[in-house]
Amino acid sequence: MQFIKYNNYNILLIPNKNSEVVLIESYINSGCVNETNKNLGISHLAEHVICNGWKKCKTNCFNYWKKKGTIINAMTSDTYVKYYINGLKKHTVEMLDYIISITINPEIKKSRIEKEKTSVKQELNMYLNDPAYPIYNETNKLLFNIEGLILQDDMKIQKKNLPLLNAQDLKNWHETYYTSNNILFTVTGDFNKVFVLQKMKRLLKNSNSVSLPPLYNNVFRPGFEIKYIKTRSSPHTNVCFAFYNDFNYSNNNYIYINFIKNFINTSLTSILFNLLREKMKLIYSINFFNSTNQYGSFFTIHTTCDHENTKLLIHNTIRVLNDLVNGKYKPQYIKYIKDLFITEHYNKCKQNSYYSQFYSIQYLNQLNSHNKHIITIDEYVNLIKKLTKTKINRLLKETFNIENMKIIYKGSRKFKLV
Repeated sequence: MQFIKYNNYNILLIPNKNSEVVLIESYINSGCVNETNKNLGISHLAEHVICNGWKKCKTNCFNYWKKKGTIINAMTSDTYVKYYINGLKKHTVEMLDYIISITINPEIKKSRIEKEKTSVKQELNMYLNDPAYPIYNETNKLLFNIEGLILQDDMKIQKKNLPLLNAQDLKNWHETYYTSNNILFTVTGDFNKVFVLQKMKRLLKNSNSVSLPPLYNNVFRPGFEIKYIKTRSSPHTNVCFAFYNDFNYSNNNYIYINFIKNFINTSLTSILFNLLREKMKLIYSINFFNSTNQYGSFFTIHTTCDHENTKLLIHNTIRVLNDLVNGKYKPQYIKYIKDLFITEHYNKCKQNSYYSQFYSIQYLNQLNSHNKHIITIDEYVNLIKKLTKTKINRLLKETFNIENMKIIYKGSRKFKLV
């Protein structure tokens, strides 16, 4: 692995000799976090437009690359945007040209914007039709203090803003956030490093503007809170438990998040799953979502039960989390979770996407740090293997801090929970 700074751009080369394909990506250190009520959704629309902003493919890059057996796509998150292309090694030069071109100098045409507005609108409608959508929206309001993060799942505001966004808005957004020192280019797979780097330097010889993205303080909202959302149409109650902590990329603790996840996730070895489904027969499944950025980490636990079991479910979930925080679990359980974690790791670790995500996100969240703290995949596994119960208990206590827990539930009946 090699990290290079060239002409203010950040380049990460990740060799993987086991791969027959090359994955090329660009990460932009900006997302919903920088939006406001007035332009909410702009980073998502810009992502759609920019993905098709390469002159060579004449406004439809998906069709262009499909004919070469190559996969392209993009995504927008709370704090970053990613563009990627994955294809055979023989297309490496052209794939580099595509990713670099759309990232630093995309075509932003009115005709393309209107087409992508239709796609984005359908995507927003899909989210609005999700029964859990109101819970996601309310969870953000309880978890965050930053406007862009509070509103990130408010699809109604995004739909209202969508027709008003124009080419100049997108160009201004691109000029503000798609700056050289705010971009990370990543190449992963079996490739010639010297040749690839020469090609990238030629494409990046003209640096665009340099600016630092805004940094925020007091991102998370402290305190215990409960939010009830009334609905009459569902026979079930949807429940979400939300937490946050300061595990970020400047310390080691973020690497333990996926390990902690296995304590309560849908695996049959999960303590929470075993109680709520196997013993009490209250639920069918549990979904666990986590996200880490330069500010910290947040976690949500989602599940569903019959209305009459809502209070029982919530109280028993809190009881299990309290037991975990207080170390009330059998020592051999740690071995089960370690083995499960390492099994999942080895099932994925030879894939380009796994390599890239593992290293790219670490660098992306420390782009402007002079003392980058990068953990290798081998170190990652060794740190998990060395985990002791004392260390795990401390991690669990920081992760599932009941004093800062948020409970959001949606159903036909409100309960007195505390």
